[in-house]
Amino acid sequence: MTAIGYVDENGGDHSAADYALLTPETEELTGWVAATTGMTNQNPLTVSGEANLILFDGANVTVPKGIAVNEGANLTIWQQSDGSGTLIAAADSYNAAIGGNSGRSFGLVTINGGVVDATGSKYGAGIGGGNQHIGTVVINGGSVTAQGGYHAAGIGGGTQGLA
Repeated sequence: MTAIGYVDENGGDHSAADYALLTPETEELTGWVAATTGMTNQNPLTVSGEANLILFDGANVTVPKGIAVNEGANLTIWQQSDGSGTLIAAADSYNAAIGGNSGRSFGLVTINGGVVDATGSKYGAGIGGGNQHIGTVVINGGSVTAQGGYHAAGIGGGTQGLA
């Protein structure tokens, strides 16, 4: 497999040689995952361990059922050189678009680049907690737009939760 390039939050060049491709059928994000083309994935995506998502320049990825980052798990989002890869995420009721789901806390969400647009559901943050649950969000770079659902933060806690 040919190594793929990405840049860190400071513009430093890196590469990943062992990665999977994000497809419309993907359900679990684990290890290094490359979003190389535009697509819509109708599955709720889950991160249980450590996942690194590289948004390729020009790729527009839509995840209308969100990305659940389980407690103790880590999701890091990276970009390629021009930072034009886009992730659009939304969520079902009580869940964050990226982060926690109702009924459990979430781990760590780190955004180092790319264009991220996240819209939380009723009681769920755009990026952060679902209903009444907590975790950690770190934004080091990229262009981030986040809107919380009813009674929830854009970035941070869902209703009655903290991040």
